[in-house]
Amino acid sequence: MKSACDDDKLKTAAMPGTDRRLMEQNTRVVDAKVRGAAHRHGFNVQRGFLEPRRAIGDETDRAEEELHAGSCTLSIRGCQNRAHFIHHAAVHDRSEYTLKGRPEINSLFSFRANEDFLQNDIRVKPDLDALGVLGDAGWYCIRAILWAVDYELPKNVIALPEPVKNQAGVLIACGATLYWADGKMATFHCSFLANLTMDLTVIGTDGTLHVTDFIIPYEEKSGPFSVASRSNFAELHTGWVPQPSKHVVTTDLPQEALMVKEFCRLVQGIRDAGAKPEGKWPAITRKTQVVMDAVKTSIDKGFESVDVVS
Repeated sequence: MKSACDDDKLKTAAMPGTDRRLMEQNTRVVDAKVRGAAHRHGFNVQRGFLEPRRAIGDETDRAEEELHAGSCTLSIRGCQNRAHFIHHAAVHDRSEYTLKGRPEINSLFSFRANEDFLQNDIRVKPDLDALGVLGDAGWYCIRAILWAVDYELPKNVIALPEPVKNQAGVLIACGATLYWADGKMATFHCSFLANLTMDLTVIGTDGTLHVTDFIIPYEEKSGPFSVASRSNFAELHTGWVPQPSKHVVTTDLPQEALMVKEFCRLVQGIRDAGAKPEGKWPAITRKTQVVMDAVKTSIDKGFESVDVVS
């Protein structure tokens, strides 16, 4: 994947004739976004800025604009984060089942990358996407966890020991546990080395929400999930009562189209109605970014506990 960092894309971002850009992501795209911000363009980006926020701050000084992680707050232009699954219709239905109390959450995103990917993809190059699997699959795991707790930031994170790195030192498998002040806890794991899995489980006192395709659905126009409520053993421990209920949310448009539709709505409001950039996307993307930064810091410090600072 070289498209996200090709020189022509960086040049296009700065062209006065460019109005809106849908962009893939790697750390070099920070420069493209800054150039675009200087020309007051709108961006829809796949993930947030994958460099630490202090590096983002250095870049924005050159653009003389305020940039948020993953979303630009400009006077007449805005950016939207491109985490596809957040736009799926099923997300809204699943929100009804987010569990009260102090849920435990587990998210996992893995796929078995081939040798070409592991050697040549931008996600494993320290000068292109230095956070590796954490900045790619881990981003979606963290976003799903935050969604499950209504985007409340954890108090601290501790990276799981023994992450896997390639010869260049880029992460290709890792994980972490997140802790909240009120006792909530979440764990995620992301990997380029295991079978394709997209699993999200939210466990509360009286119920469990389980999604097995939370990033890319099995079928693009439907989103399945299961809900278990007040589960218990059947008589003689021969089964469950009641059994989990299965739900399927259908949609006329796939999540990618819904994402673009939302992007167009935001742009149209700014361009035609003088609306201000919506604060929703900068806020949740910044939160995802600061958690990811804390996980990386914990890894670098030998799996110490790291406070999450908003």
